Amino acid sequence: MSEHKSICVVWPAWFEGSTDPELHVTALFLGKTTDADYGRGDVQDVVAAFRDIAPGPVSLQASIDWFGANKDVPVLRLYSMFSPHLRYTRDVMAEHLTNLGIPPSDDHGFIPHITMSNERITVMKLPRIVYLEAPVLWWGNDRAIHSNHRKEEAA
Repeated sequence: MSEHKSICVVWPAWFEGSTDPELHVTALFLGKTTDADYGRGDVQDVVAAFRDIAPGPVSLQASIDWFGANKDVPVLRLYSMFSPHLRYTRDVMAEHLTNLGIPPSDDHGFIPHITMSNERITVMKLPRIVYLEAPVLWWGNDRAIHSNHRKEEAA
């Protein structure tokens, strides 16, 4: 397992046939755990206020795009015009965090997409719908997986 150092607020994601338990849409990137001058609990308190707000099913573009510095991270883009609630929720969370002195990094803007680093994209049928759950905090290696995979692991 790789050592994760990022602090992010994400919407856990899944779609029919997905195998990656860490599929997600990043709402906010807050930096690295090694650089944080704030406590995890401060961020968790803000995220907890949104725990009952799950976006649910969201439409996808039916193609894979490539992100990252080396264009080696496969992603599925979300139709942002059909999911304005994602941008609104993200903006409200960002405002709350900024008021606490925890400004999100917005280096690349908000381009809603599902990061699929561990998905078997060469053998999959591209989905049209993704299911997003309520936002969670990812702090380094402490990463909540989505409920669809929790159910599969429990079976």
